[in-house]
This record gives sequence, C-alpha cells and structure tokens, in this order.
Amino acid sequence: EEAIAAAGAAQAISREQLRSVESELDAALNEQDELEKQQQEREVEFQRAVAAQQAEEAERKRRLDEERAAALSKQKIEEERRAIEAERQAREKIEEERRALEAERLARE
Repeated sequence: EEAIAAAGAAQAISREQLRSVESELDAALNEQDELEKQQQEREVEFQRAVAAQQAEEAERKRRLDEERAAALSKQKIEEERRAIEAERQAREKIEEERRALEAERLARE
C-alpha cells in the first residue's frame, strides 16, 4: 500500500510539474506572440515612415523641377527681350544710316 501511495503521490507531483511546465510554455508562447505582434507593428510603422519620406522627397523634387522650369522660362524670356532690344537697336542704326545716306544724296544734288 505504501508503494501504491508513494506511486500515487509521485504521479500527482509529476502531473503538477507537467501542469507547471505547460503553464510556463503557454506563457512563453504568449510572450513570443506578443513580441512578434510588436515587431510586425514596428515594421508597418517603418514602412509608413519610408513611404512618407519617399513622398516628401518626390514632392521636393517636383517643386525643384517647377522652380528650374520657371528659372529657365525667365531666362528664355530675358534672352528674347535682349534679342528684341538688339534687333530694335539694329533697325534704328540702319534707319540712321539710311537717313545719313539720304542726306548725303540730297546734299550732292
């Protein structure tokens, strides 16, 4: 009877140890699940941050492209204005020369 009682007590202790190990395993698995969930959340946040940074860079590039285009446009307008001014001055010079030639012709006559 003592051997049976001892075996029963040992079995009870083994069951309690098994429950304790199962409980620790469940706790470890729950902790691992929570850590994986947190890691996934950090990855999503990181991806969002990367996407936001890429969007900011794209917007900055778009603005720079617009500014460059505007600067080129202003430069072209200034070049055209200078060309028109040079043409006007050339026409005035030609007109002055024509008048001088006309005056010389009249003076010879």
